[in-house]
Amino acid sequence: MRHSLNAFLLAVTLFSTLLPPVGHHQLQESDPEVEAILEQMGPEERVGQLFLVTFYGSDVGPDSDIATLITQYQVGGVVLRAENDNFVDEEDLLTQVSQLTTELQTLAAERRQLPATEVPGPPVVPGPYIPLFIGIEHEGSNWPHTHLLSGVTPLPSNMAIGATWDPTLSSAVGEVVGEELSALGINLLLGPSADVVLTPQPLAPGNLGSRVFGGEPFWVSQMTAAYVSGVHSGSDGRIAVIPRHFPGYGGADRMADDEVPTVRRSLDQLIQFDLKPFFAVTGDAADPMAVADGVMTGHIRYLGFQGDNPRLATRPISLDPQALQVLLALDPIRAWHEDGGLVVSDALGLRGVRRFYDPQEVIFPNRRIAQNALLAGNDVLYLGNFGSNPPVNQVATVIDTIEFFVQAYNEDPAFQERVDEAVRRIIRKKLDLYDGQFDLNHVLPPEESVEALEPRPDVTFNVAREALTLLSPDHADQLDSPQEGERIVIFTDTRFVSQCSTCSLQPLIEVDALQRAILRLYGPEASGLVSPANIQSFTFEQLDNFLEFGPQTGVAAEGATPEPDPLAVALDSADWVVLLSLDVDSEIPSSAAVKRFLADPPVGPDTRVVVMAMGAPYYLDSTEISKLTAYYALYGYTEPFVDVAARALFLGVPFSGASPVSVSGINYDILEATSPDPDQIIGLSVSYAQEEEDTDATQTPSEVLLGAGDTLLLETSVILDRNGHPVPDGTPVEFVLNYINEGLRDTLPVTTVGGVAQASLLLDRPGELEITVVAGPARNSDTIRLFGGGIEVVRPELPSTPTPTPTQLPALQTTPGQQPTPEVFNSTPTPEARHASVDFGDLFLTLLGLAVIGAVSFSVGLVTRDVNYGLLLALPSVMFGLVAYNYYALLLPGAIRWRTWFGEAWGASTAAWFGALGGWGMTVLLLLLWRHWLHRFLRGYQPR
Repeated sequence: MRHSLNAFLLAVTLFSTLLPPVGHHQLQESDPEVEAILEQMGPEERVGQLFLVTFYGSDVGPDSDIATLITQYQVGGVVLRAENDNFVDEEDLLTQVSQLTTELQTLAAERRQLPATEVPGPPVVPGPYIPLFIGIEHEGSNWPHTHLLSGVTPLPSNMAIGATWDPTLSSAVGEVVGEELSALGINLLLGPSADVVLTPQPLAPGNLGSRVFGGEPFWVSQMTAAYVSGVHSGSDGRIAVIPRHFPGYGGADRMADDEVPTVRRSLDQLIQFDLKPFFAVTGDAADPMAVADGVMTGHIRYLGFQGDNPRLATRPISLDPQALQVLLALDPIRAWHEDGGLVVSDALGLRGVRRFYDPQEVIFPNRRIAQNALLAGNDVLYLGNFGSNPPVNQVATVIDTIEFFVQAYNEDPAFQERVDEAVRRIIRKKLDLYDGQFDLNHVLPPEESVEALEPRPDVTFNVAREALTLLSPDHADQLDSPQEGERIVIFTDTRFVSQCSTCSLQPLIEVDALQRAILRLYGPEASGLVSPANIQSFTFEQLDNFLEFGPQTGVAAEGATPEPDPLAVALDSADWVVLLSLDVDSEIPSSAAVKRFLADPPVGPDTRVVVMAMGAPYYLDSTEISKLTAYYALYGYTEPFVDVAARALFLGVPFSGASPVSVSGINYDILEATSPDPDQIIGLSVSYAQEEEDTDATQTPSEVLLGAGDTLLLETSVILDRNGHPVPDGTPVEFVLNYINEGLRDTLPVTTVGGVAQASLLLDRPGELEITVVAGPARNSDTIRLFGGGIEVVRPELPSTPTPTPTQLPALQTTPGQQPTPEVFNSTPTPEARHASVDFGDLFLTLLGLAVIGAVSFSVGLVTRDVNYGLLLALPSVMFGLVAYNYYALLLPGAIRWRTWFGEAWGASTAAWFGALGGWGMTVLLLLLWRHWLHRFLRGYQPR
């Protein structure tokens, strides 16, 4: 028995080794081009392709750290970061970036053979040249997530793009990004952010600010897909786009830079909200250009992920093989992943990851972290900040990790298989970037591409103009603007950043940026509305110091009068105070100057106060907003946004945008805002489909009438949300069917696609039918009326407008074909007059007949018994007859069929007569039963 069991277990084990690792997806087909390259690669080269590394400084010479990692350890990619001082040339930044990427790719092309002492066994034969991934974050208006401060187009933030509600603008921005980065030799974009922020957390460390496209999953999906498509188009397919942070970081209350966040989300909730943008750029992408090359997994944990235990949290998704494989097995993701989609880890050296493995941060288990990330399902491992003290020991830590992987590759077949699977995806993706040509001259962009680059501020200006949002007051007609002679004081959140640690500081917004824009547009050289003497500018830091310490007088000579504080003087005489604010940051005290200013405004009651939110719009509460003359959201701080802010102050530009995220201070909820507008009238159109049949080719439209068995195709107009944009796909809609003759009501539930709802209706009931449509709170729609084979469309009457004339629809005509052919029509012949169900003639015949039946019944009762018995027979007969008449007149169920049997002329009277006869018969039967029961009761009663 023991030998049989051992044999069985051995057979199972041998069979299991033939299967792929559980949860990991293989490429659908063997790729000869990839396999040919893989055959030429040794273990070191295969392992090296897994890693994206960072480095410090801009030196990429032969003896530099990054040269060692590329040439001796075959790393597959590099990520450039401003914080690591990779960019140091402020005057000609683009040329320096181009030279840097060229030198990095040249190093990869000149990899030399590893020393024999480094690897056990015979010397390694140099493998084929495989280009590096050279990656960067480039989000626009979001320092430090945008690493190029000059030379390139001043991009809008993702939230500004989302506020336009126009995917074509998102695509246009993506094109600019793709064109500029590819010209610089960058081929990997770590972005955009595809996170959905349903409920913003302004004061939480995990607040993503204006980095996100919005809080409504459908619109975030649209913007993300358009952006990805634009990058591919602008770069001619030479940039791999990696949206982040899969499966969604929108609910996180902190960033993994400090601690791995934990979010209470079930898998179903992730599918319903957070994952939709990732579906839109993977298996559900409507356009091949919108398919992302990879997704970046986020360091985030989920409570109740599987739903069976709400108290059980996953490990960080990027390091959890069970949870990540569940996500990768979802239909849209699975198909994309099997087709070669990459899974890229977020930086594995972030403090949150280190603290997850060792809360005391005593050790940094680099081998374990990297191995867990690979086995969880990541194909590319991003070793950013990788080490216990990255500036000192990052290179040594990366080398130790690579050598550990090489050893595991040589010793563990399962590990080897997992590495080869990931490397196949990486090679395939790099081949796609360069049309299958791994030639250095083909990989490097043309030398003249950098000189040909010109910033495109017009694209950003278009976004800024369309994104401009009036948050308060509710309507633009309640606004006022500065008039000639009025004094304007401007406060600007001028935060200073630098391209490198030794580079000069530069403000995100210059202190007088808005002032210069106002004078350019409305100053003496323009309309002359504003005089330079009537406008002053200060920083938020100056305002914060003023609010904290009060006016500061200047130092004066003995006996002289001290000069007054210019800020205090400006505020005392100000007619308008304008505050340009960025996102509130707890590490920058002056960023909260607006809130401090509004807590106790140091201005007179007649001074108008305006806030321009150049970042996210949700930092002020309702009380603070109530103190403002106007509250605008611009979502970006680059020069085009400042230009639009100047125009907005003087009401020189329409307020076209709407916030893509919830703003609690104005009671603005993004899901409510994107629900159907209750004030709209939903249009209805109808088309007719008929199966193929023998029809006369000369048949006129009027010869085709609707009948039982025909199918109507119903379609709404574009249903708009409360912001005036098409409602998201999947919005529930009901076509309401009212069968007038039968008094029945039915519904056809559907959902929208492209803002439009469609449904087919089989006509299987005779009689009159009215069709309307309801979409959530939007309950006003056209009415389609079907009667006697004709159709009429009626628009509802509005109180403020005269009753519109019903649209006349022509009769329906079908065209023979193999499939039902819908034919949309807009008008019909004049419908037949609708007759009442009864008229005076029906009433006269009914009463005459009931009088006869009543008289006969009374006579029978009087002859057989007495007057009381006659009344007992006559009155119920007449009552039942009248009930039957009313039932028929109301066209209750069965009335139409009765009219079909007896005709329109006799239907009502015969219904009443038969009702009377039925009442007479029922009365006689009840009286007989009464007499029978009474007789038995009296016989059984025995008096004492």
